[in-house]
Amino acid sequence: MMRRGYRFFDAAITGIGVVTSAGIGKEAFAANLFMGRQHLSPLEGMQVPRGKGLAAKVDEPAFDAPGRAVRMASAALDEAAGQAGIALSAGNDTGMFLATIGGDSGEAENFHPLLSAGEGGGRRDLRRAVISYPNGALLNSLCRRYNIGGPRLLFTNACASGNIAIGMALDYLRTGRCSTAMVVGVDILKPSMIWGADRAGFLGRSLRPFHALRDGAVLGEGAGALILQHPDAVRRGKRLANLAGFNCVCDRGAAAITLAADDIGLLRSMRAALCEAFGTVVPPDYINAHAPGTKMIDMVECAAIASLSRETGKVILFNSTKSVTGHLSGASPVVEVVAAVMQIISGRIHPTSGLNQPDGELEAKPVGETEIRGVIETAVSNACGGGGVSSSVVITAPATVTKYKPSPPQRRYLIAGSGIINCSSLWSMGAVDGKDAPPPKAQAEFDIYRYYPAESGYGYYNRAAQIGAAVAAIAIGEKNASLLDAIPASQVGVFAGTCLGGGPEASAVLCEKLATNPAKITPNNSLDHGIHLGGALVCRHYGYTGPTYTCSGSPVSGLHALDAALVTLDAGRCAAAVVMAYDAVHPIMRRAASRCRLYDADYIDAGAALVLHEGDVNGTADGGAMSIRLTCNGGGARRDGGNAEELLWRAADGETEKIGAVYIAIDGGRQRKGFVRGAAALFKQARIYSYNTRRISPLAAGGIAGILNAACHRGPSLVVAADWGGAFAAALVEPVKK
Repeated sequence: MMRRGYRFFDAAITGIGVVTSAGIGKEAFAANLFMGRQHLSPLEGMQVPRGKGLAAKVDEPAFDAPGRAVRMASAALDEAAGQAGIALSAGNDTGMFLATIGGDSGEAENFHPLLSAGEGGGRRDLRRAVISYPNGALLNSLCRRYNIGGPRLLFTNACASGNIAIGMALDYLRTGRCSTAMVVGVDILKPSMIWGADRAGFLGRSLRPFHALRDGAVLGEGAGALILQHPDAVRRGKRLANLAGFNCVCDRGAAAITLAADDIGLLRSMRAALCEAFGTVVPPDYINAHAPGTKMIDMVECAAIASLSRETGKVILFNSTKSVTGHLSGASPVVEVVAAVMQIISGRIHPTSGLNQPDGELEAKPVGETEIRGVIETAVSNACGGGGVSSSVVITAPATVTKYKPSPPQRRYLIAGSGIINCSSLWSMGAVDGKDAPPPKAQAEFDIYRYYPAESGYGYYNRAAQIGAAVAAIAIGEKNASLLDAIPASQVGVFAGTCLGGGPEASAVLCEKLATNPAKITPNNSLDHGIHLGGALVCRHYGYTGPTYTCSGSPVSGLHALDAALVTLDAGRCAAAVVMAYDAVHPIMRRAASRCRLYDADYIDAGAALVLHEGDVNGTADGGAMSIRLTCNGGGARRDGGNAEELLWRAADGETEKIGAVYIAIDGGRQRKGFVRGAAALFKQARIYSYNTRRISPLAAGGIAGILNAACHRGPSLVVAADWGGAFAAALVEPVKK
């Protein structure tokens, strides 16, 4: 699908669905929400961290089986799709946008004692757990369920993940990539999450945001779903509300787990989202606050709301949905937008549960224990995440007239720099002419302090994040550092793609300590291993404060990050982008995969990165300026590659005779061979490259490494990636004509 430029309009919200401890389904959830009723449970089956024994657990036997996250997400999506009246066999014109931190990884973590001891064999339940460990398995399961053939992306940016998924769905609708977007956020409780949050100082003993005696968040689980549609595709009476604006920023210094203490990031995100919706900062009637119940975050957010109120001259009502649901990690932002839509429809602002003693030091006063009735025309929903991310979405009443703005001219982006670690020798024409390339050199000598000063402390972070930060530093270099310095820091975006990120490292550390002495878990055990930290480290060092997104869970995530960067550039949310893809394979994960005979390839630590900026044909870029046109980001790749020709034809927009080279970033096995055969049949004049026959794979780095190789060709080249679960993406690299 060719990029079509970017046309501004308000997307229609036509369906909502919800699964929380405070209610499964819209009716049950609304009843508890407007009464301010919490449904908390004591922690069971684990040691209780420092007396913090409450959690917002979903009590429903239908979810108490393997694939708990899939079951919750499906329940929320079924409800939303039913309300919207869309077919559950959605096809190529519908996209799936998922937000999650852990997916169903808790199942694999239960096997940690066996895996660390080198046991486990090929047991069926172990194999299922290991397959479901990368959170992309959850995305692929949902896409198979709904027959999604359009865009599919998964975002893991801590507790801001849900808002980022919503915002990217809006941008994909506006670029014409799809006419319907299914957005879902889901996370489930697991011991490593609870203990990690406690030892990081995030967990509290009671659920009471804004309270004078609040001492932290209470974690929960659940799912929220939205159906977003192009306004022209919506039948009369089906619109519940409008999604009118979105923005995401990174705080200066990219704090490890919380917001910058000066409230600037959150204020920036609200102002920018409102400007997008209305052309100026129109004060909202209501704000659904992030409000997890921690001292600092509540103080910072109230300061930002107070600043917005002073600036606009209007008292803005706000409350905390987390006071009812608990903190649902990546799912919370989607559930909170569902709550905002319910409040717009009903004209009722729900109480902040348990707020019988508001903190008098807060700069703005939240809604208390009694609901408030009134007309809500405009609402903002905030979500913040570790790594300094602040995000806001703007929702308006359905009667609001949809606004169309002229589309800006389609932009051309240049590759201004590149970097690569450990995957420069991956490619060969072995699948075509029998030749093979030598395996890449090992990176045992890798040292993050070759790229960042020792005082940064980056050596304490997970190895995947270090590789991502290092390969980005190579791509930025001295030349591009100067180029990017000429652009406002707020206009530089950072986009990361990783299959596993620091997840395996975090699981190994936390599970080992949970099995021996949980009290020995230290803050860095959870803070230093987040999947999204690669991008955060780059922002922290270089001072970039634009959007920062992490696509995760699949070997295709590198191209997904590139796609997200291009759409974000088209939207004008940034003027330049650092795109990086990376993975580090933890020994326990490799052992588990080997014992399950799960993969055909031997995975390696690797990274690849590039810098994109808008330019004209006279622009200067390293190695000859290259523009990128991303043609397709669709799902549905069969495991045997049987539909390869169809996907490749779509990726090339049917112009098969123009393609001079094809890079197939797919692991070994029948799927890779199917794509090689399909490319040979479809692109008669093209040179076809694939991973060498030594079966070495760099996971998410492969797609971006293919882009960098394709940039060496004089003619158009196609780079494709797929995973065994069905994700597929392709990028067309074209030379700039000077």
